Amino acid sequence: MELNYLSKLEQREQDILKKIPALVTILVGTVDGKLDDQEAHIGKLSTEFRRQNGEKLVQDYFKWVTNDYDEIFKKEWEVYQNQTTEERTKNVSDAIAEVNDILPKIERQYARSLVVSWRGLAVAVARASGGLLGRMSVSNEEQHVMGLNMIEID
Repeated sequence: MELNYLSKLEQREQDILKKIPALVTILVGTVDGKLDDQEAHIGKLSTEFRRQNGEKLVQDYFKWVTNDYDEIFKKEWEVYQNQTTEERTKNVSDAIAEVNDILPKIERQYARSLVVSWRGLAVAVARASGGLLGRMSVSNEEQHVMGLNMIEID
């Protein structure tokens, strides 16, 4: 798939960007201790949703990611699943923060749209489970990470 805004990036940088939806799902889904099936499912569903119904500017990105999402998620989950919650939160946050060196290389509006979409994905995962009658479904831990504050964008 041709990604005009990402085509000038090195392969390693493209690979990092491609992992972000899976990493966001893992970060938000596990920050309160364990990733439940609903959170994992919503991470995938939310990524797929954005390829047709999300911000038009970045739909190409989500089409690209969706093709390999399951494989990427499985590979990343194998890396992080046996870490303690604290280790995993730090390590996944650090992996997501790698985009800070990449985003300035991308057209500004596209980069901003990516970050907004990733934050929307984080919110969807945070709201995926828990709570009582749909209220208070976002834990304090999820609230702390779902803004993806490790991503620095102006």
